[in-house]
Amino acid sequence: MEPLIGVPPARVATRVLRRHLVGYLSIVALVHAFVLGVAMPLLGRLFDLALDTVDEGAVNMDSISSVLLSPLTVLVLVVFSAVAIALVFLELAVLTLAAQRHLEGDSIQLRGFVDDLLHMVRKLDVTSVLLFALYAVFLLPLANIGITSGLTTHVAVPAFIGGELTKTTGGAITWWLLNAVIVYLALRLVLTLAIFLGSERRLPGAMRDSFRATGWVPWRPAVVLAGAAAVLVVVLALVSGLALVVTALAASVGGSESVWWPGFSLALVDLARFVALGIAAAWVTLWLVSWERDLTDEPDVRPRRMRPRNRRLVTAAAGLVAAVALGIGTLAHAADLRVVRDPSSTVVVGHRGYTAEAVENTIPALEAAAEAGADVVEMDVLETRDQQLVVMHDVNLGRLAGKDVDVWEEDLADLVGTPLRVGRLEATLPSFEEYAARAEELGVRLLVELKPHGHEAPGFAERVAADLAALDVPDDWLVQSLDRDLVEQVGELVPQDVGYVVPFNIGALPATSADFVVVEDWSFSDRIRREGRDAGKDVWVWTVNDSGLLRSYIRRGVDGIITDRVGSAVADRELGAMVESPVGQFLDGALRILGPRS
Repeated sequence: MEPLIGVPPARVATRVLRRHLVGYLSIVALVHAFVLGVAMPLLGRLFDLALDTVDEGAVNMDSISSVLLSPLTVLVLVVFSAVAIALVFLELAVLTLAAQRHLEGDSIQLRGFVDDLLHMVRKLDVTSVLLFALYAVFLLPLANIGITSGLTTHVAVPAFIGGELTKTTGGAITWWLLNAVIVYLALRLVLTLAIFLGSERRLPGAMRDSFRATGWVPWRPAVVLAGAAAVLVVVLALVSGLALVVTALAASVGGSESVWWPGFSLALVDLARFVALGIAAAWVTLWLVSWERDLTDEPDVRPRRMRPRNRRLVTAAAGLVAAVALGIGTLAHAADLRVVRDPSSTVVVGHRGYTAEAVENTIPALEAAAEAGADVVEMDVLETRDQQLVVMHDVNLGRLAGKDVDVWEEDLADLVGTPLRVGRLEATLPSFEEYAARAEELGVRLLVELKPHGHEAPGFAERVAADLAALDVPDDWLVQSLDRDLVEQVGELVPQDVGYVVPFNIGALPATSADFVVVEDWSFSDRIRREGRDAGKDVWVWTVNDSGLLRSYIRRGVDGIITDRVGSAVADRELGAMVESPVGQFLDGALRILGPRS
């Protein structure tokens, strides 16, 4: 077969994909089916076994010590990690090995795949396995450059960490530098898998070769991957626009009561998303493999055309699968659209007020949140030296007031009225009494978060209960805390509902006598929501600021959303309540399909 000499890798990838598009999409579909049908259920079962060894059935801040001290739990987690790494390796290797065989002029057969995989496995030592885990399980998902495994889509830094860091100039610089370093390393190591699978190099050597090939300024992978992402966005936008036109025309002819046309259009967008992502993944893989072969002066072989009879059979089979997928997708989306949901049941909670309009935890922020339509305003309280409550999140005044003073070192009278500033926004530090009085005037419910700093005198829970009683706050106000013992003690002393805030949770609904549970966005799952409803406990999510995720959570009917973007959340909820027309249903569904996955 004629070699492709002097042809750029991007053009090689395009030529191969044009001739073998259906074949590569078939590989992508099989890998996707493997991930959904085998890998995820297997990992889910292994993790359930690990959770069965934990008393509370969940891994969170309260159970982490018992998890680490249990030999059985640690053993099961080690097995889980080993299986997860192996499955991620298998998923990422399949498409790369297919590209290697194509560009070498070999046919793609199952036996050849197995032989290649076994050969690669023999090259993996302990160091290589650990490096691969760091690279494929953590670095690539965190970098989000478009090369990742379906099994690692939820690997991310919890949003509240970035949110808190970026509240200060120094923290913001640190956060963005860290993200820049992660992306930079991912771009420098972009050829690692292609080199490892296409040569006799072990993984450390493949990483070194990738570093050398990409250069100190990895403009080449950055430009190519950004270009591929741009093309992907344009294609999905065009398909979505076409589907929208079809839905609008069908509604004008057949009426606005049917859910079949928006259901069909959403299924079409779903299928287009899968095909577009599959083509992008295949093209990027072929480009990387061709680039790797250029490094070793191995000529790519001109891809052979499939025999006409085989081409017709494969095309017919692919068309049949696409038609079945479209049919099943239409049924699923139509059934989903028939489900009557009440978006207004989702409580919108202003996180520390409305911080886009005013300094957090101040009366102007409370007023802005109330004006924007928040149902509840969350605020933080700390105890002062004289055992009074002041509205403040940070123990130290440095970030907001520029003073190196801890709240527990000062009396309330010394703190109240302290000037606070964030950018152009200015306000003064209020007492809890002032804040509560203004909330009652505005008619807005408060979610009082207790922030113990460790210097409280004994009886903190009793003092909080006494303060709430003295102020005669409404019974429909709420109290929450990250400290489970504290909030459960308060719950026994006050008529208000109390909530347990969980920054990290995997598994079952956290065990607590609190009336509701607040989980960080990363930790939310349908299992937690289901178990919460079974237990009669509301489940709220914090802190959700992404527009796509806000819409998704409102559509899924979560009990409450704590957000900095109060105006957007209220608007999305109102729009959700008005989504009745086929066009509106399609737009709502398309935004969820193409937006972030929670």
